[in-house]
Amino acid sequence: MSRRWYGWHFLAEDRRLRYGAREVVEAGRTYHAEGPLRFCHNGMHASRRAIDALSYAPGPIACWVELRGEIITDTDKAVARERRVLWMADAMIVLHQFAVTVASDAMHLVEWVTGQPIDPRSWAALDVKERWLRGLATDKELAAAWVAARVAAWDAAGAAARVAAWDAARVAAWVAAWVA
Repeated sequence: MSRRWYGWHFLAEDRRLRYGAREVVEAGRTYHAEGPLRFCHNGMHASRRAIDALSYAPGPIACWVELRGEIITDTDKAVARERRVLWMADAMIVLHQFAVTVASDAMHLVEWVTGQPIDPRSWAALDVKERWLRGLATDKELAAAWVAARVAAWDAAGAAARVAAWDAARVAAWVAAWVA
């Protein structure tokens, strides 16, 4: 009996399969796997949720697929004997927009939880990225903003490490005094 399972699969920009024949994938075609099915080694893979498929994505080409035949499922993916590509699209811009949204939400959350403002260089980097997506910032401006945000993150990590070291030293002194 043949089973059917629908999900997401991502391809690299060249739209080629990653292993084996490395043929160019086309919507409407069915691709087959020979040999024993094994996660991450052999078979036609997909994930029910696009967010899960992204963790395995070699690139931005999003495919909505139907897995058929022998199918083995896991918590975030499945592997099957056959994968039919129902449709595909270049999701590069959408993925960049998603990344900006997630980063912005995370920074707002950090500010809300800690009560401390995020370094303005990080907010500026997101602003440049949004402008770059609309064609209003150059690659050079984006690269400079990325470097500035990275330095801001490094500075914050350094400050956090200094606070953690101070806290650890204070706790160690307290434990030593208590033991004495």
